[in-house]
Amino acid sequence: MSYDLRSALGWITAIAVVVSVATYFLSLLLGVAIITSTDLGSTIGTLTGPLVVEAFLLIFLVPVTANALWLVVLSVIVFVTCFAKAATANGGFISGLRSLLPGSRPKTLPNWLAMMPIVGSSLFVIVLALALLQSSVGVSTGNLNCPSGISQNVCDADLFASVVSAPVAEEIGFRITAIGLAVAILVAVKVGTDIAAGQNQPISRQVARFFIALIAPGYAKERSGLPSIRTNGLKGISVTEWVTLFFTSAVFGAYHILGGGGWGPGKFLTAALSGFALGIVYLAYGAFADILLHWFFNFYFIAFDDYTGLNGIFSSIGSPLIALGTLALGVWGIIISIYWLSTWKTPTTIQPSWSIPQFQQPAPLQLARDSMHSPEV
Repeated sequence: MSYDLRSALGWITAIAVVVSVATYFLSLLLGVAIITSTDLGSTIGTLTGPLVVEAFLLIFLVPVTANALWLVVLSVIVFVTCFAKAATANGGFISGLRSLLPGSRPKTLPNWLAMMPIVGSSLFVIVLALALLQSSVGVSTGNLNCPSGISQNVCDADLFASVVSAPVAEEIGFRITAIGLAVAILVAVKVGTDIAAGQNQPISRQVARFFIALIAPGYAKERSGLPSIRTNGLKGISVTEWVTLFFTSAVFGAYHILGGGGWGPGKFLTAALSGFALGIVYLAYGAFADILLHWFFNFYFIAFDDYTGLNGIFSSIGSPLIALGTLALGVWGIIISIYWLSTWKTPTTIQPSWSIPQFQQPAPLQLARDSMHSPEV
């Protein structure tokens, strides 16, 4: 492929990413408008129930009454925080766009906000194609619905609250506390091995690194001297992580079927595939990235569908356009991904960009502050 053609493809991709990210922020604004200025938001405020906490692949009912509106608001705050982190991580959004302009595969782990439209839309197309394929052979994916006897207004409010809060709750339950725990144990074992070999490892650093592994697994691995996706590509994923990734993905698929709500047996495979992709993104970038990818599938579309203000222009016109744009970018993303894979060369191992002399012993607060500015997260 000639340089000029590659460059043209790169510019098309970068422009599509910018447009997509703009619609992401519009979706957030519409979500806030739904919560604050519509009947749907008012109805959400009337919904209460026991607090449900997901962790370690399990569901816990906490004897605390939770208001659905506050859970939705808290989720939106988390989304905004994750977007802020995504915009500045790995060199920043502009740097990520520049890495796309040449039209060739980025040589380093690019900024997540620049990659999210491509990854999310491509995964959307793959999941949709898989669902259609299963449906053609009689395996239904199903749809979310409410039990009989519930009014439509309450049903819509309950579905909105559930869908919006799911990215945070489920990522904590299936990625952060499950896959993250496996990474934290690997980090702890490596630290223990280093101590046995005579290296000085203060307790404060060990504890801080263990918990950092839950939020930023790649960064914690690098700080412990272990390979990560950023430094070694897929070879940076250990056997333990692969096993945990496949297991949690299977449980994630089963969770959607056994949890009811209207999903059919076909949801197992599509949810498991999505869970696998979410896990890879989590290991590569950190918790903020998989939460945003999950947000893409849950919040992004429902905000356009459910906002009825301005004479319903967003639900009647905006929503179909968003769906078509996502399909187009998804197909485009699959095409350029195939091209990138066809030109794949085994990457040279990248050494971590940080270096701490042996005599330095940063406190946990400093270690946590460093993680927020690491190129890994």
